Amino acid sequence: MRQAILGVAAFAALTGSSAGARQSVYQELRTSGYPDTSLPAAFSSAKVKAVPLSASARSSGAVGAVEVDVDGPDANAGVVFVVFKTPSGAAADMGAVLPSGSALKPSGKVSGQPQSAVFAGASGQTDALGQTVVQGVTYAVVAQGAVLVAGFTYAPTKLRDGGGAVALARSGLRHLQAVSG
Repeated sequence: MRQAILGVAAFAALTGSSAGARQSVYQELRTSGYPDTSLPAAFSSAKVKAVPLSASARSSGAVGAVEVDVDGPDANAGVVFVVFKTPSGAAADMGAVLPSGSALKPSGKVSGQPQSAVFAGASGQTDALGQTVVQGVTYAVVAQGAVLVAGFTYAPTKLRDGGGAVALARSGLRHLQAVSG
């Protein structure tokens, strides 16, 4: 019980109010590994990298962003973390984790997560043969204190159900708790 209380207290401190704690969370997310054992089944080979903040995230008080790209059944999948100065900044800008210029629309919430949103849509790209390839895109976003955690998947439209994105978001929440405690 005591360990659980200490773990929750450390997690709350790192996702809560102090500026030093938020920088520490960002630093830990950026520099710590993301073990394959922390990923949902069918996903592997996590590659962690710092990514630029969007203008929207910057204006809402974000201090840094980290993306974890993974291999799996989808063409492109992973987890994004955006660390803000305040929890209210994170909650106010759930779209800060979405790619710039995306046409994704809100399509629900992550079950059991009151401060969450699921965004879905399609993305078209032209391949080397000049053919337009359309992919279904899903981002499952959860605000956890001053951090937004999002799982994302890009897959052939007929396969897009959002389950992979939600599973990756839940994995991201567990990883955030692990590096925070």
